[in-house]
Amino acid sequence: MKEVKKYLTNNNCYKSNKKMSLIKGVMVHSTATPGATTESFVKAWDVPKPNGREVCVHAFIDDEQIVNTLPYNVRSWGCGGSGNNNYIQIEMCEPKEVYFTSQWEYKSKDIEKTKQFINKQIEGLIEFIVNRLEELGINEINEETVTSHYEGHKKGIASNHDDPRGYLSLAGMDMNNIRKLCKERMSSKNKKVTSANGIELITEFEGLKLEAYKDSAGTWTIGYGHTSGVYEGQTITKDEAIEFLKQDIKSAENAVNNLVKVEINQNQFDALVSFTYNLGSGSLSRSTLLEKLNSGDIEGAADEFDRWVFAGGIKLEGLVRRRSTEKELFMKGYQITEDSNKDEENESTEDSKQFLIKVTAGTLNIRSGPGTAYNVVGKIKDQGVYTIVSERGSWGELKSGAGWISLNYTRRV
Repeated sequence: MKEVKKYLTNNNCYKSNKKMSLIKGVMVHSTATPGATTESFVKAWDVPKPNGREVCVHAFIDDEQIVNTLPYNVRSWGCGGSGNNNYIQIEMCEPKEVYFTSQWEYKSKDIEKTKQFINKQIEGLIEFIVNRLEELGINEINEETVTSHYEGHKKGIASNHDDPRGYLSLAGMDMNNIRKLCKERMSSKNKKVTSANGIELITEFEGLKLEAYKDSAGTWTIGYGHTSGVYEGQTITKDEAIEFLKQDIKSAENAVNNLVKVEINQNQFDALVSFTYNLGSGSLSRSTLLEKLNSGDIEGAADEFDRWVFAGGIKLEGLVRRRSTEKELFMKGYQITEDSNKDEENESTEDSKQFLIKVTAGTLNIRSGPGTAYNVVGKIKDQGVYTIVSERGSWGELKSGAGWISLNYTRRV
């Protein structure tokens, strides 16, 4: 779902610009205003006091878009309690066919249409929640990190509202379902898959056969060593062979995702998948390479590739070349960023495009590109001052070369 930024610059909350010192997660609301869209709220709330109230939230969502109305590190006026100090807050807009039979009991004039609206809305909501948590470096999904106005009231941090409980019930959903979907989304996003560069590396060293043949064990084989469902006389194209390969390397991808306990970049992941696909997950799990990698010794782990070049006690030139290529990819783009991050604190610059920021989040992910779709390649935990050399939307590139960070959780200094 698309997300657009339309800050409520005339709202007193935006003007106050009070930053949250500790963001614990996301709080979900529903508007209790059937038929009012995101655009309706942007228009109605972009005034000092909407309907005479001191009220503002970070975002609104309907079935088509998310509108970001307040910087995510600014304290909102959304839940009428201390939860405003610690939560990014989003309002779920409601379709026109819903109505109330009591204060918080919802009905619909067209329940199937309403379910479709809410289900589509929830897809965007899950994406929104997971993106915000990942930007904050929050990896746990629970009632503390993903909550609602109703649950906030039970905890004593929000006013006595029931939302979005009644609204979600129209689609047979509740906040436990929302948290479950967030967990699934976060888990799937955290699982890396092999990039096109990784596939290319593997195909460089795996023989390609476009006609079925029997391997040395008498098994019908095709493509880059694919055996499942292969039959005599079968022929395929190179593209089909690559699709088979993508299926076959899933076990290697799963092994790398499960066995590696530290943050690695895409190049490192691709190199390890090639290594594991060639040698088996057992070899990776027992290797000193994995042990050194999980201890944080990146250079030591890279040197271990050179040891895996023997077959039957004989050193093979093909394995030497493959390990060398994997090692080169593993180290490509790798930088030691901790010291360089510290060095850039309070650093002045002659380039007018550069500027200093101070991190306001307790933990802030560093990503390989400007957006949550890019891999996490590091974390900032010191709330220090850093130099940004380029800006793209709400993302800034660190001068150290470590990657990109969300500027929503920083302030300029």
